[in-house]
This record gives sequence, C-alpha cells and structure tokens, in this order.
Amino acid sequence: MSVLVPITLLGWVPAVLFLFAALPARRAVIAGFLLAWLFLPMAVYPIQGLPDYDKAFAACGGILLATLLFDPQRYLSFRPSWVDVPMLVWCLVPLASSLSSGLGLYDGLSTVLRHGVVWGAPYLIGRLYLRTPADLRALALALFVGGLLYVPLCLYEVRMSPLLHYKIYGYHQHVWVQTQRWGGWRPTVFMQHGLAVAMWMTTASLAGLWLWRTRRLPRWTLVPAGASVGLLLVTTILCKSAAALVLLAVGAATLWLGLRRRHATPLWVLLLLAPAYLGARTVGDWDGGALVSASRWIVGDRADSLQSRLDNEDRILANVYQRPVFGWGYAGWLVFETEHGAEGQATPDGLWVIAAGRNGAVGLLSLYAVFLVPAGLALRCVAARGAGLRLDETDVPLLAVLMALYAIDNCFNAMPNPVFMLMAGGLAAIAVSQPQPGAVRLGRRSVYHAARPVPSGVAVSFGPSRASRPSGP
Repeated sequence: MSVLVPITLLGWVPAVLFLFAALPARRAVIAGFLLAWLFLPMAVYPIQGLPDYDKAFAACGGILLATLLFDPQRYLSFRPSWVDVPMLVWCLVPLASSLSSGLGLYDGLSTVLRHGVVWGAPYLIGRLYLRTPADLRALALALFVGGLLYVPLCLYEVRMSPLLHYKIYGYHQHVWVQTQRWGGWRPTVFMQHGLAVAMWMTTASLAGLWLWRTRRLPRWTLVPAGASVGLLLVTTILCKSAAALVLLAVGAATLWLGLRRRHATPLWVLLLLAPAYLGARTVGDWDGGALVSASRWIVGDRADSLQSRLDNEDRILANVYQRPVFGWGYAGWLVFETEHGAEGQATPDGLWVIAAGRNGAVGLLSLYAVFLVPAGLALRCVAARGAGLRLDETDVPLLAVLMALYAIDNCFNAMPNPVFMLMAGGLAAIAVSQPQPGAVRLGRRSVYHAARPVPSGVAVSFGPSRASRPSGP
C-alpha cells in the first residue's frame, strides 16, 4: 500500500475545506463529492468505537464538516418535510435491527452513525444546496464533466489493463479475474468494481445526451459538444458491462419517448420497474427464471452469474422471512443449511437483499423510497398536472431517470454512491418547494407555472421541440 493512501484519505478533509474557501458553496459541494468519489482510493481504516473510515466516510464526512464550518446558517433555514421520512427511517433502522436481534445498543448506534454520514449527509446537503433549476442543471453538467474526466483513464485501462489504482495506491481494489470481459479488460480506475465504473459512465452519458438534446450543453473550446457526447458513449460501451449498457439503452429510450410523446408516462413506468421486481421476488415468490432466460439470449453463459445471484437471494430471503420487520442486523442473515446438513454462507450481490437481510422490510422499503419517492414527487411537480405546464427549463426528468436506473442497478449490484444521494436530496428540495398544484415555488418566485391553455398535443415537453408552444410569462 502506497503512502498516498493515508495522505489522500486523511488529507481529504482539509482539501474540502480549501474547496469551500476558494469556490462558491454550490460548486464546492458538487466538486467535493465528485472528486472524492472519482479519485480517492478504495481503502478502509478501522477506528475503535467508530465506523470504519473509508472513501465514502471521508467524502461525505468531509463535506458535512465543511458546510457546518463555512455555511452554518444554511442549516438554520432547513425545514423538514414528510418526503424526508424515508431517509430518516433508513438512518435509524439499524438501531432497531440491532436491538431486536440481540446485538446490543453499541452496534446499533455505530451503524446509525455510519448510515447518517454516508447516506444521510449527502441527501441533506442536496436538500440544502440544490434547490433551484440552476442548481440541478449544475449537477447534470457536473455528471457529464465527471464522465469526461474518466474517459482517458478508462481508455488507458481498456488498453493496458486496470492498473491505475495499483500504480498510484499500490494495490488492486478488487479480484483480478473480474476485470476480464469480452476478450479484453474492463476498467475499474479508482472505484470499487468495474460495474461501478460502467454505471458511472452510463450516468454521465445520459446526462450528456440530455443536455445535448435540450441544447443546454456548453460549447467546449476544442471539442464540439456532440463529439464529446459521442466519445463518452463509446467509452461507456468499452466498459464492457452488459447490465450498464441495457440501462443506458433503457434510460435513453425513456427520455426519447418523453421528448417524442411530450408526456411523462414513460418515466413513471421506469420508476415502477424496481418496486415491481422487489415485489415479485418477495411477496410474489418469483424465482426469476424468465429473467435468466432473457439474459442468456443476450449475454450467453454470463446468465449463469445472474442465476447464482438469484440462488443466493433465495437463501437470504429464507432467513429474512424469519425476522421480516427489522431483519438480523449484521449477523446471522447469510447463514443457510446446505443439502448435506452443513452450514453454508450466502454471497449477496444486490443492495436490496443486503438491506432486507440486515434491516428487514422496514429497511428495504425506506431505502427504495429514498431512491424513488423524491424523484417521483419532483417529476409530479413539473409534469402534466394541468394544461400549460412546461418542462423544457428543468433537468428533473433526467435526474428522475437516473435515480430510477440506480434503483434498478441496486437490485443486482451493491454499489453505493453518495452522488446519487446528493441527487435525491436535490429532487426532494424541488418536491417540497411546490406550494400548490401547478406551480413549483423556488425562493421567492414561482418558476414553473401554467401560463394559459395550450393546443392539444403541445401541453407537455421535455425539451426543445419543433412544435410551436405559447411562451409563458
């Protein structure tokens, strides 16, 4: 392990303080989260009596401390809303899980602290700093720029193998065999897995496509906007993740249908996919055989990996049904009895089944409510609730799609990313800022409102359209 590991992880807090001293608060918040998640090493430092100090804790804790020091009055202006209840429950449910399973108060409070810093802090900061359409647009542009920053690093590892983390920090962050895909290399750069990189590049690609399609992508000095989006798409394909490519296609198709049909229905359908899967796997007792068959048709033998994940989920769910409300805490939920009567240990992959095993139905429902409820409510604020509402000046549809895709991805993978919690907090801020149906009040004035009736078929738009629309006041 290189000496850069403790220097970067422990030195990130003063680095964030410098960001807040040098930049406006919103830019410092967005830059702090993105730079930390893109470039800090995947390392863990156990701390006696406290949660482990790792990349996620450093990223979220450093920015939380900086906002408290440089902008404490922002917290005084915070007004909780019922939309924040899912995050509050998700942060507190580990205490109930530990107490109900006999693990004790200390274990529960330690996990509550980690949930609060790693999950709750970025959500709260999003609620405080991403309140306006301009804030959301800055986040969307930052996602795109973050993807461009990773393009040369990904291309290097596609050609030379995933070596950047090893060369800079002195070790590989994951097992080497999983970096080989489709006759080549799958980049991991500085994230926990190649799947996380692929999902990040998918997110950045969709952000670029949306900004380009709505003509809000800045003109770069040397590279045309369309060319930079195309380069990002090519790099995403070279990340060699079938699931991420499917999500990219689904997300792009959803946004395109929204633009084409000038209606939010495709987005609502996408938001419901993850809950439908969770309901089928739990209440519906679905074994996922049809999904494996479809995957086999697309990726061949790689579908065996999906079947293995489903088998492990079934073993974990058998334990969850024994403690369905608050789960098992951090012990016992992975153990199952083999065919020969011996004890085995399941290997969880999806974040949803980890949440269900540790924190039961309360944890699972609260986690996915954090993913989807702010997105749905923010979309409802700017979607067709009456004739005349226009959506061409907001990036809510993009961010709602990204949260829906992230929820779907976590049905099969466990790749926590605080940037998505920042995004959820921003969507929640938009949702709670609407004072009445048909208007979104941000600050002192209403920025989305019904101006006057519009012709049929032109009432709702997700971006610039050739169809004529009356201009609002």
